[in-house]
Amino acid sequence: MYHHFLIPLDGSALAEAVLPGTLELARCCHARLTLLHILEQRAPATIHGDRHLRDIPEAEAYLANLASRLDFPADQIQREVHSHAEADVALSIFQHAVELGADLVVLSTHGLIGMREWLFGSVPQKVLRRHAPPVFLLQPTADGTAPEFHPGRALVYLDGAAGGETGLAAVESLARQCGMELHLLMCIPTRSALTGEGAAAGMLLPSTMAAILDLAERGAADELRTQLLRLQSLGITATAQVVRGDPLTRLVEVALKLPADVLCLTTAGESGLEALATREVAPKVLTRFRGAFFLVHNERERPADPPGS
Repeated sequence: MYHHFLIPLDGSALAEAVLPGTLELARCCHARLTLLHILEQRAPATIHGDRHLRDIPEAEAYLANLASRLDFPADQIQREVHSHAEADVALSIFQHAVELGADLVVLSTHGLIGMREWLFGSVPQKVLRRHAPPVFLLQPTADGTAPEFHPGRALVYLDGAAGGETGLAAVESLARQCGMELHLLMCIPTRSALTGEGAAAGMLLPSTMAAILDLAERGAADELRTQLLRLQSLGITATAQVVRGDPLTRLVEVALKLPADVLCLTTAGESGLEALATREVAPKVLTRFRGAFFLVHNERERPADPPGS
């Protein structure tokens, strides 16, 4: 269950754009908030056009003023300013999440650390191995203002591996708290959408590969039926579908058609969205899907810490 949200803020209006949607989610979950600011080493003079906070008194005053303006119970808001400047803000954010016992980190996709930074490695693997909580990403509108957000329906992408089940387990807790509907999606590639060794095998043995993919589609449908029965037994409203084609393309298409308010994805930490992790993914998703993202670290497949870490 989600009862403590950590909201890192860099002092910019773009980072603050997450606040209205976060308050909506926090009210549904009856959660308390911690507003966090981390001073940055060698900080620029401005951040996204706003003056960069430079010292502890300025940061404390900023968070106090911001908290006083929020339409939220004052006794459910805490403020935290890190005591010294950090070179790695992303690392510090997730260290604070663990130390403060936060069970959800809320970020703006255009703040100091957002979608691109999460996907492509600025969040250190070592932190993600230490039980990093899920990340909820909200996107400012095109003019930089807060998006309209209501947690009505989440699209949950499952890849058939244990990691997908990790993401589903995390988002179903949120769904139970918020009364949010879930739509489960599995994508089986067509032969033309295969890459790497799969594409080579498809070229050499097209009939065999077609049969393998058809079998995978039937297996996916069976898996989704099992998950739907389980979710319904928990009182969660859920639907599901299997699609064929390129996973990224079909994912966005389904999200828009539903439409989904939240897109739930599982990450492996070191490579972001695993099969979807290319440097072209974030721009494509961000420009085509304007809803929120719920990102869950795949604890089951995390690598062991190296000796001496």
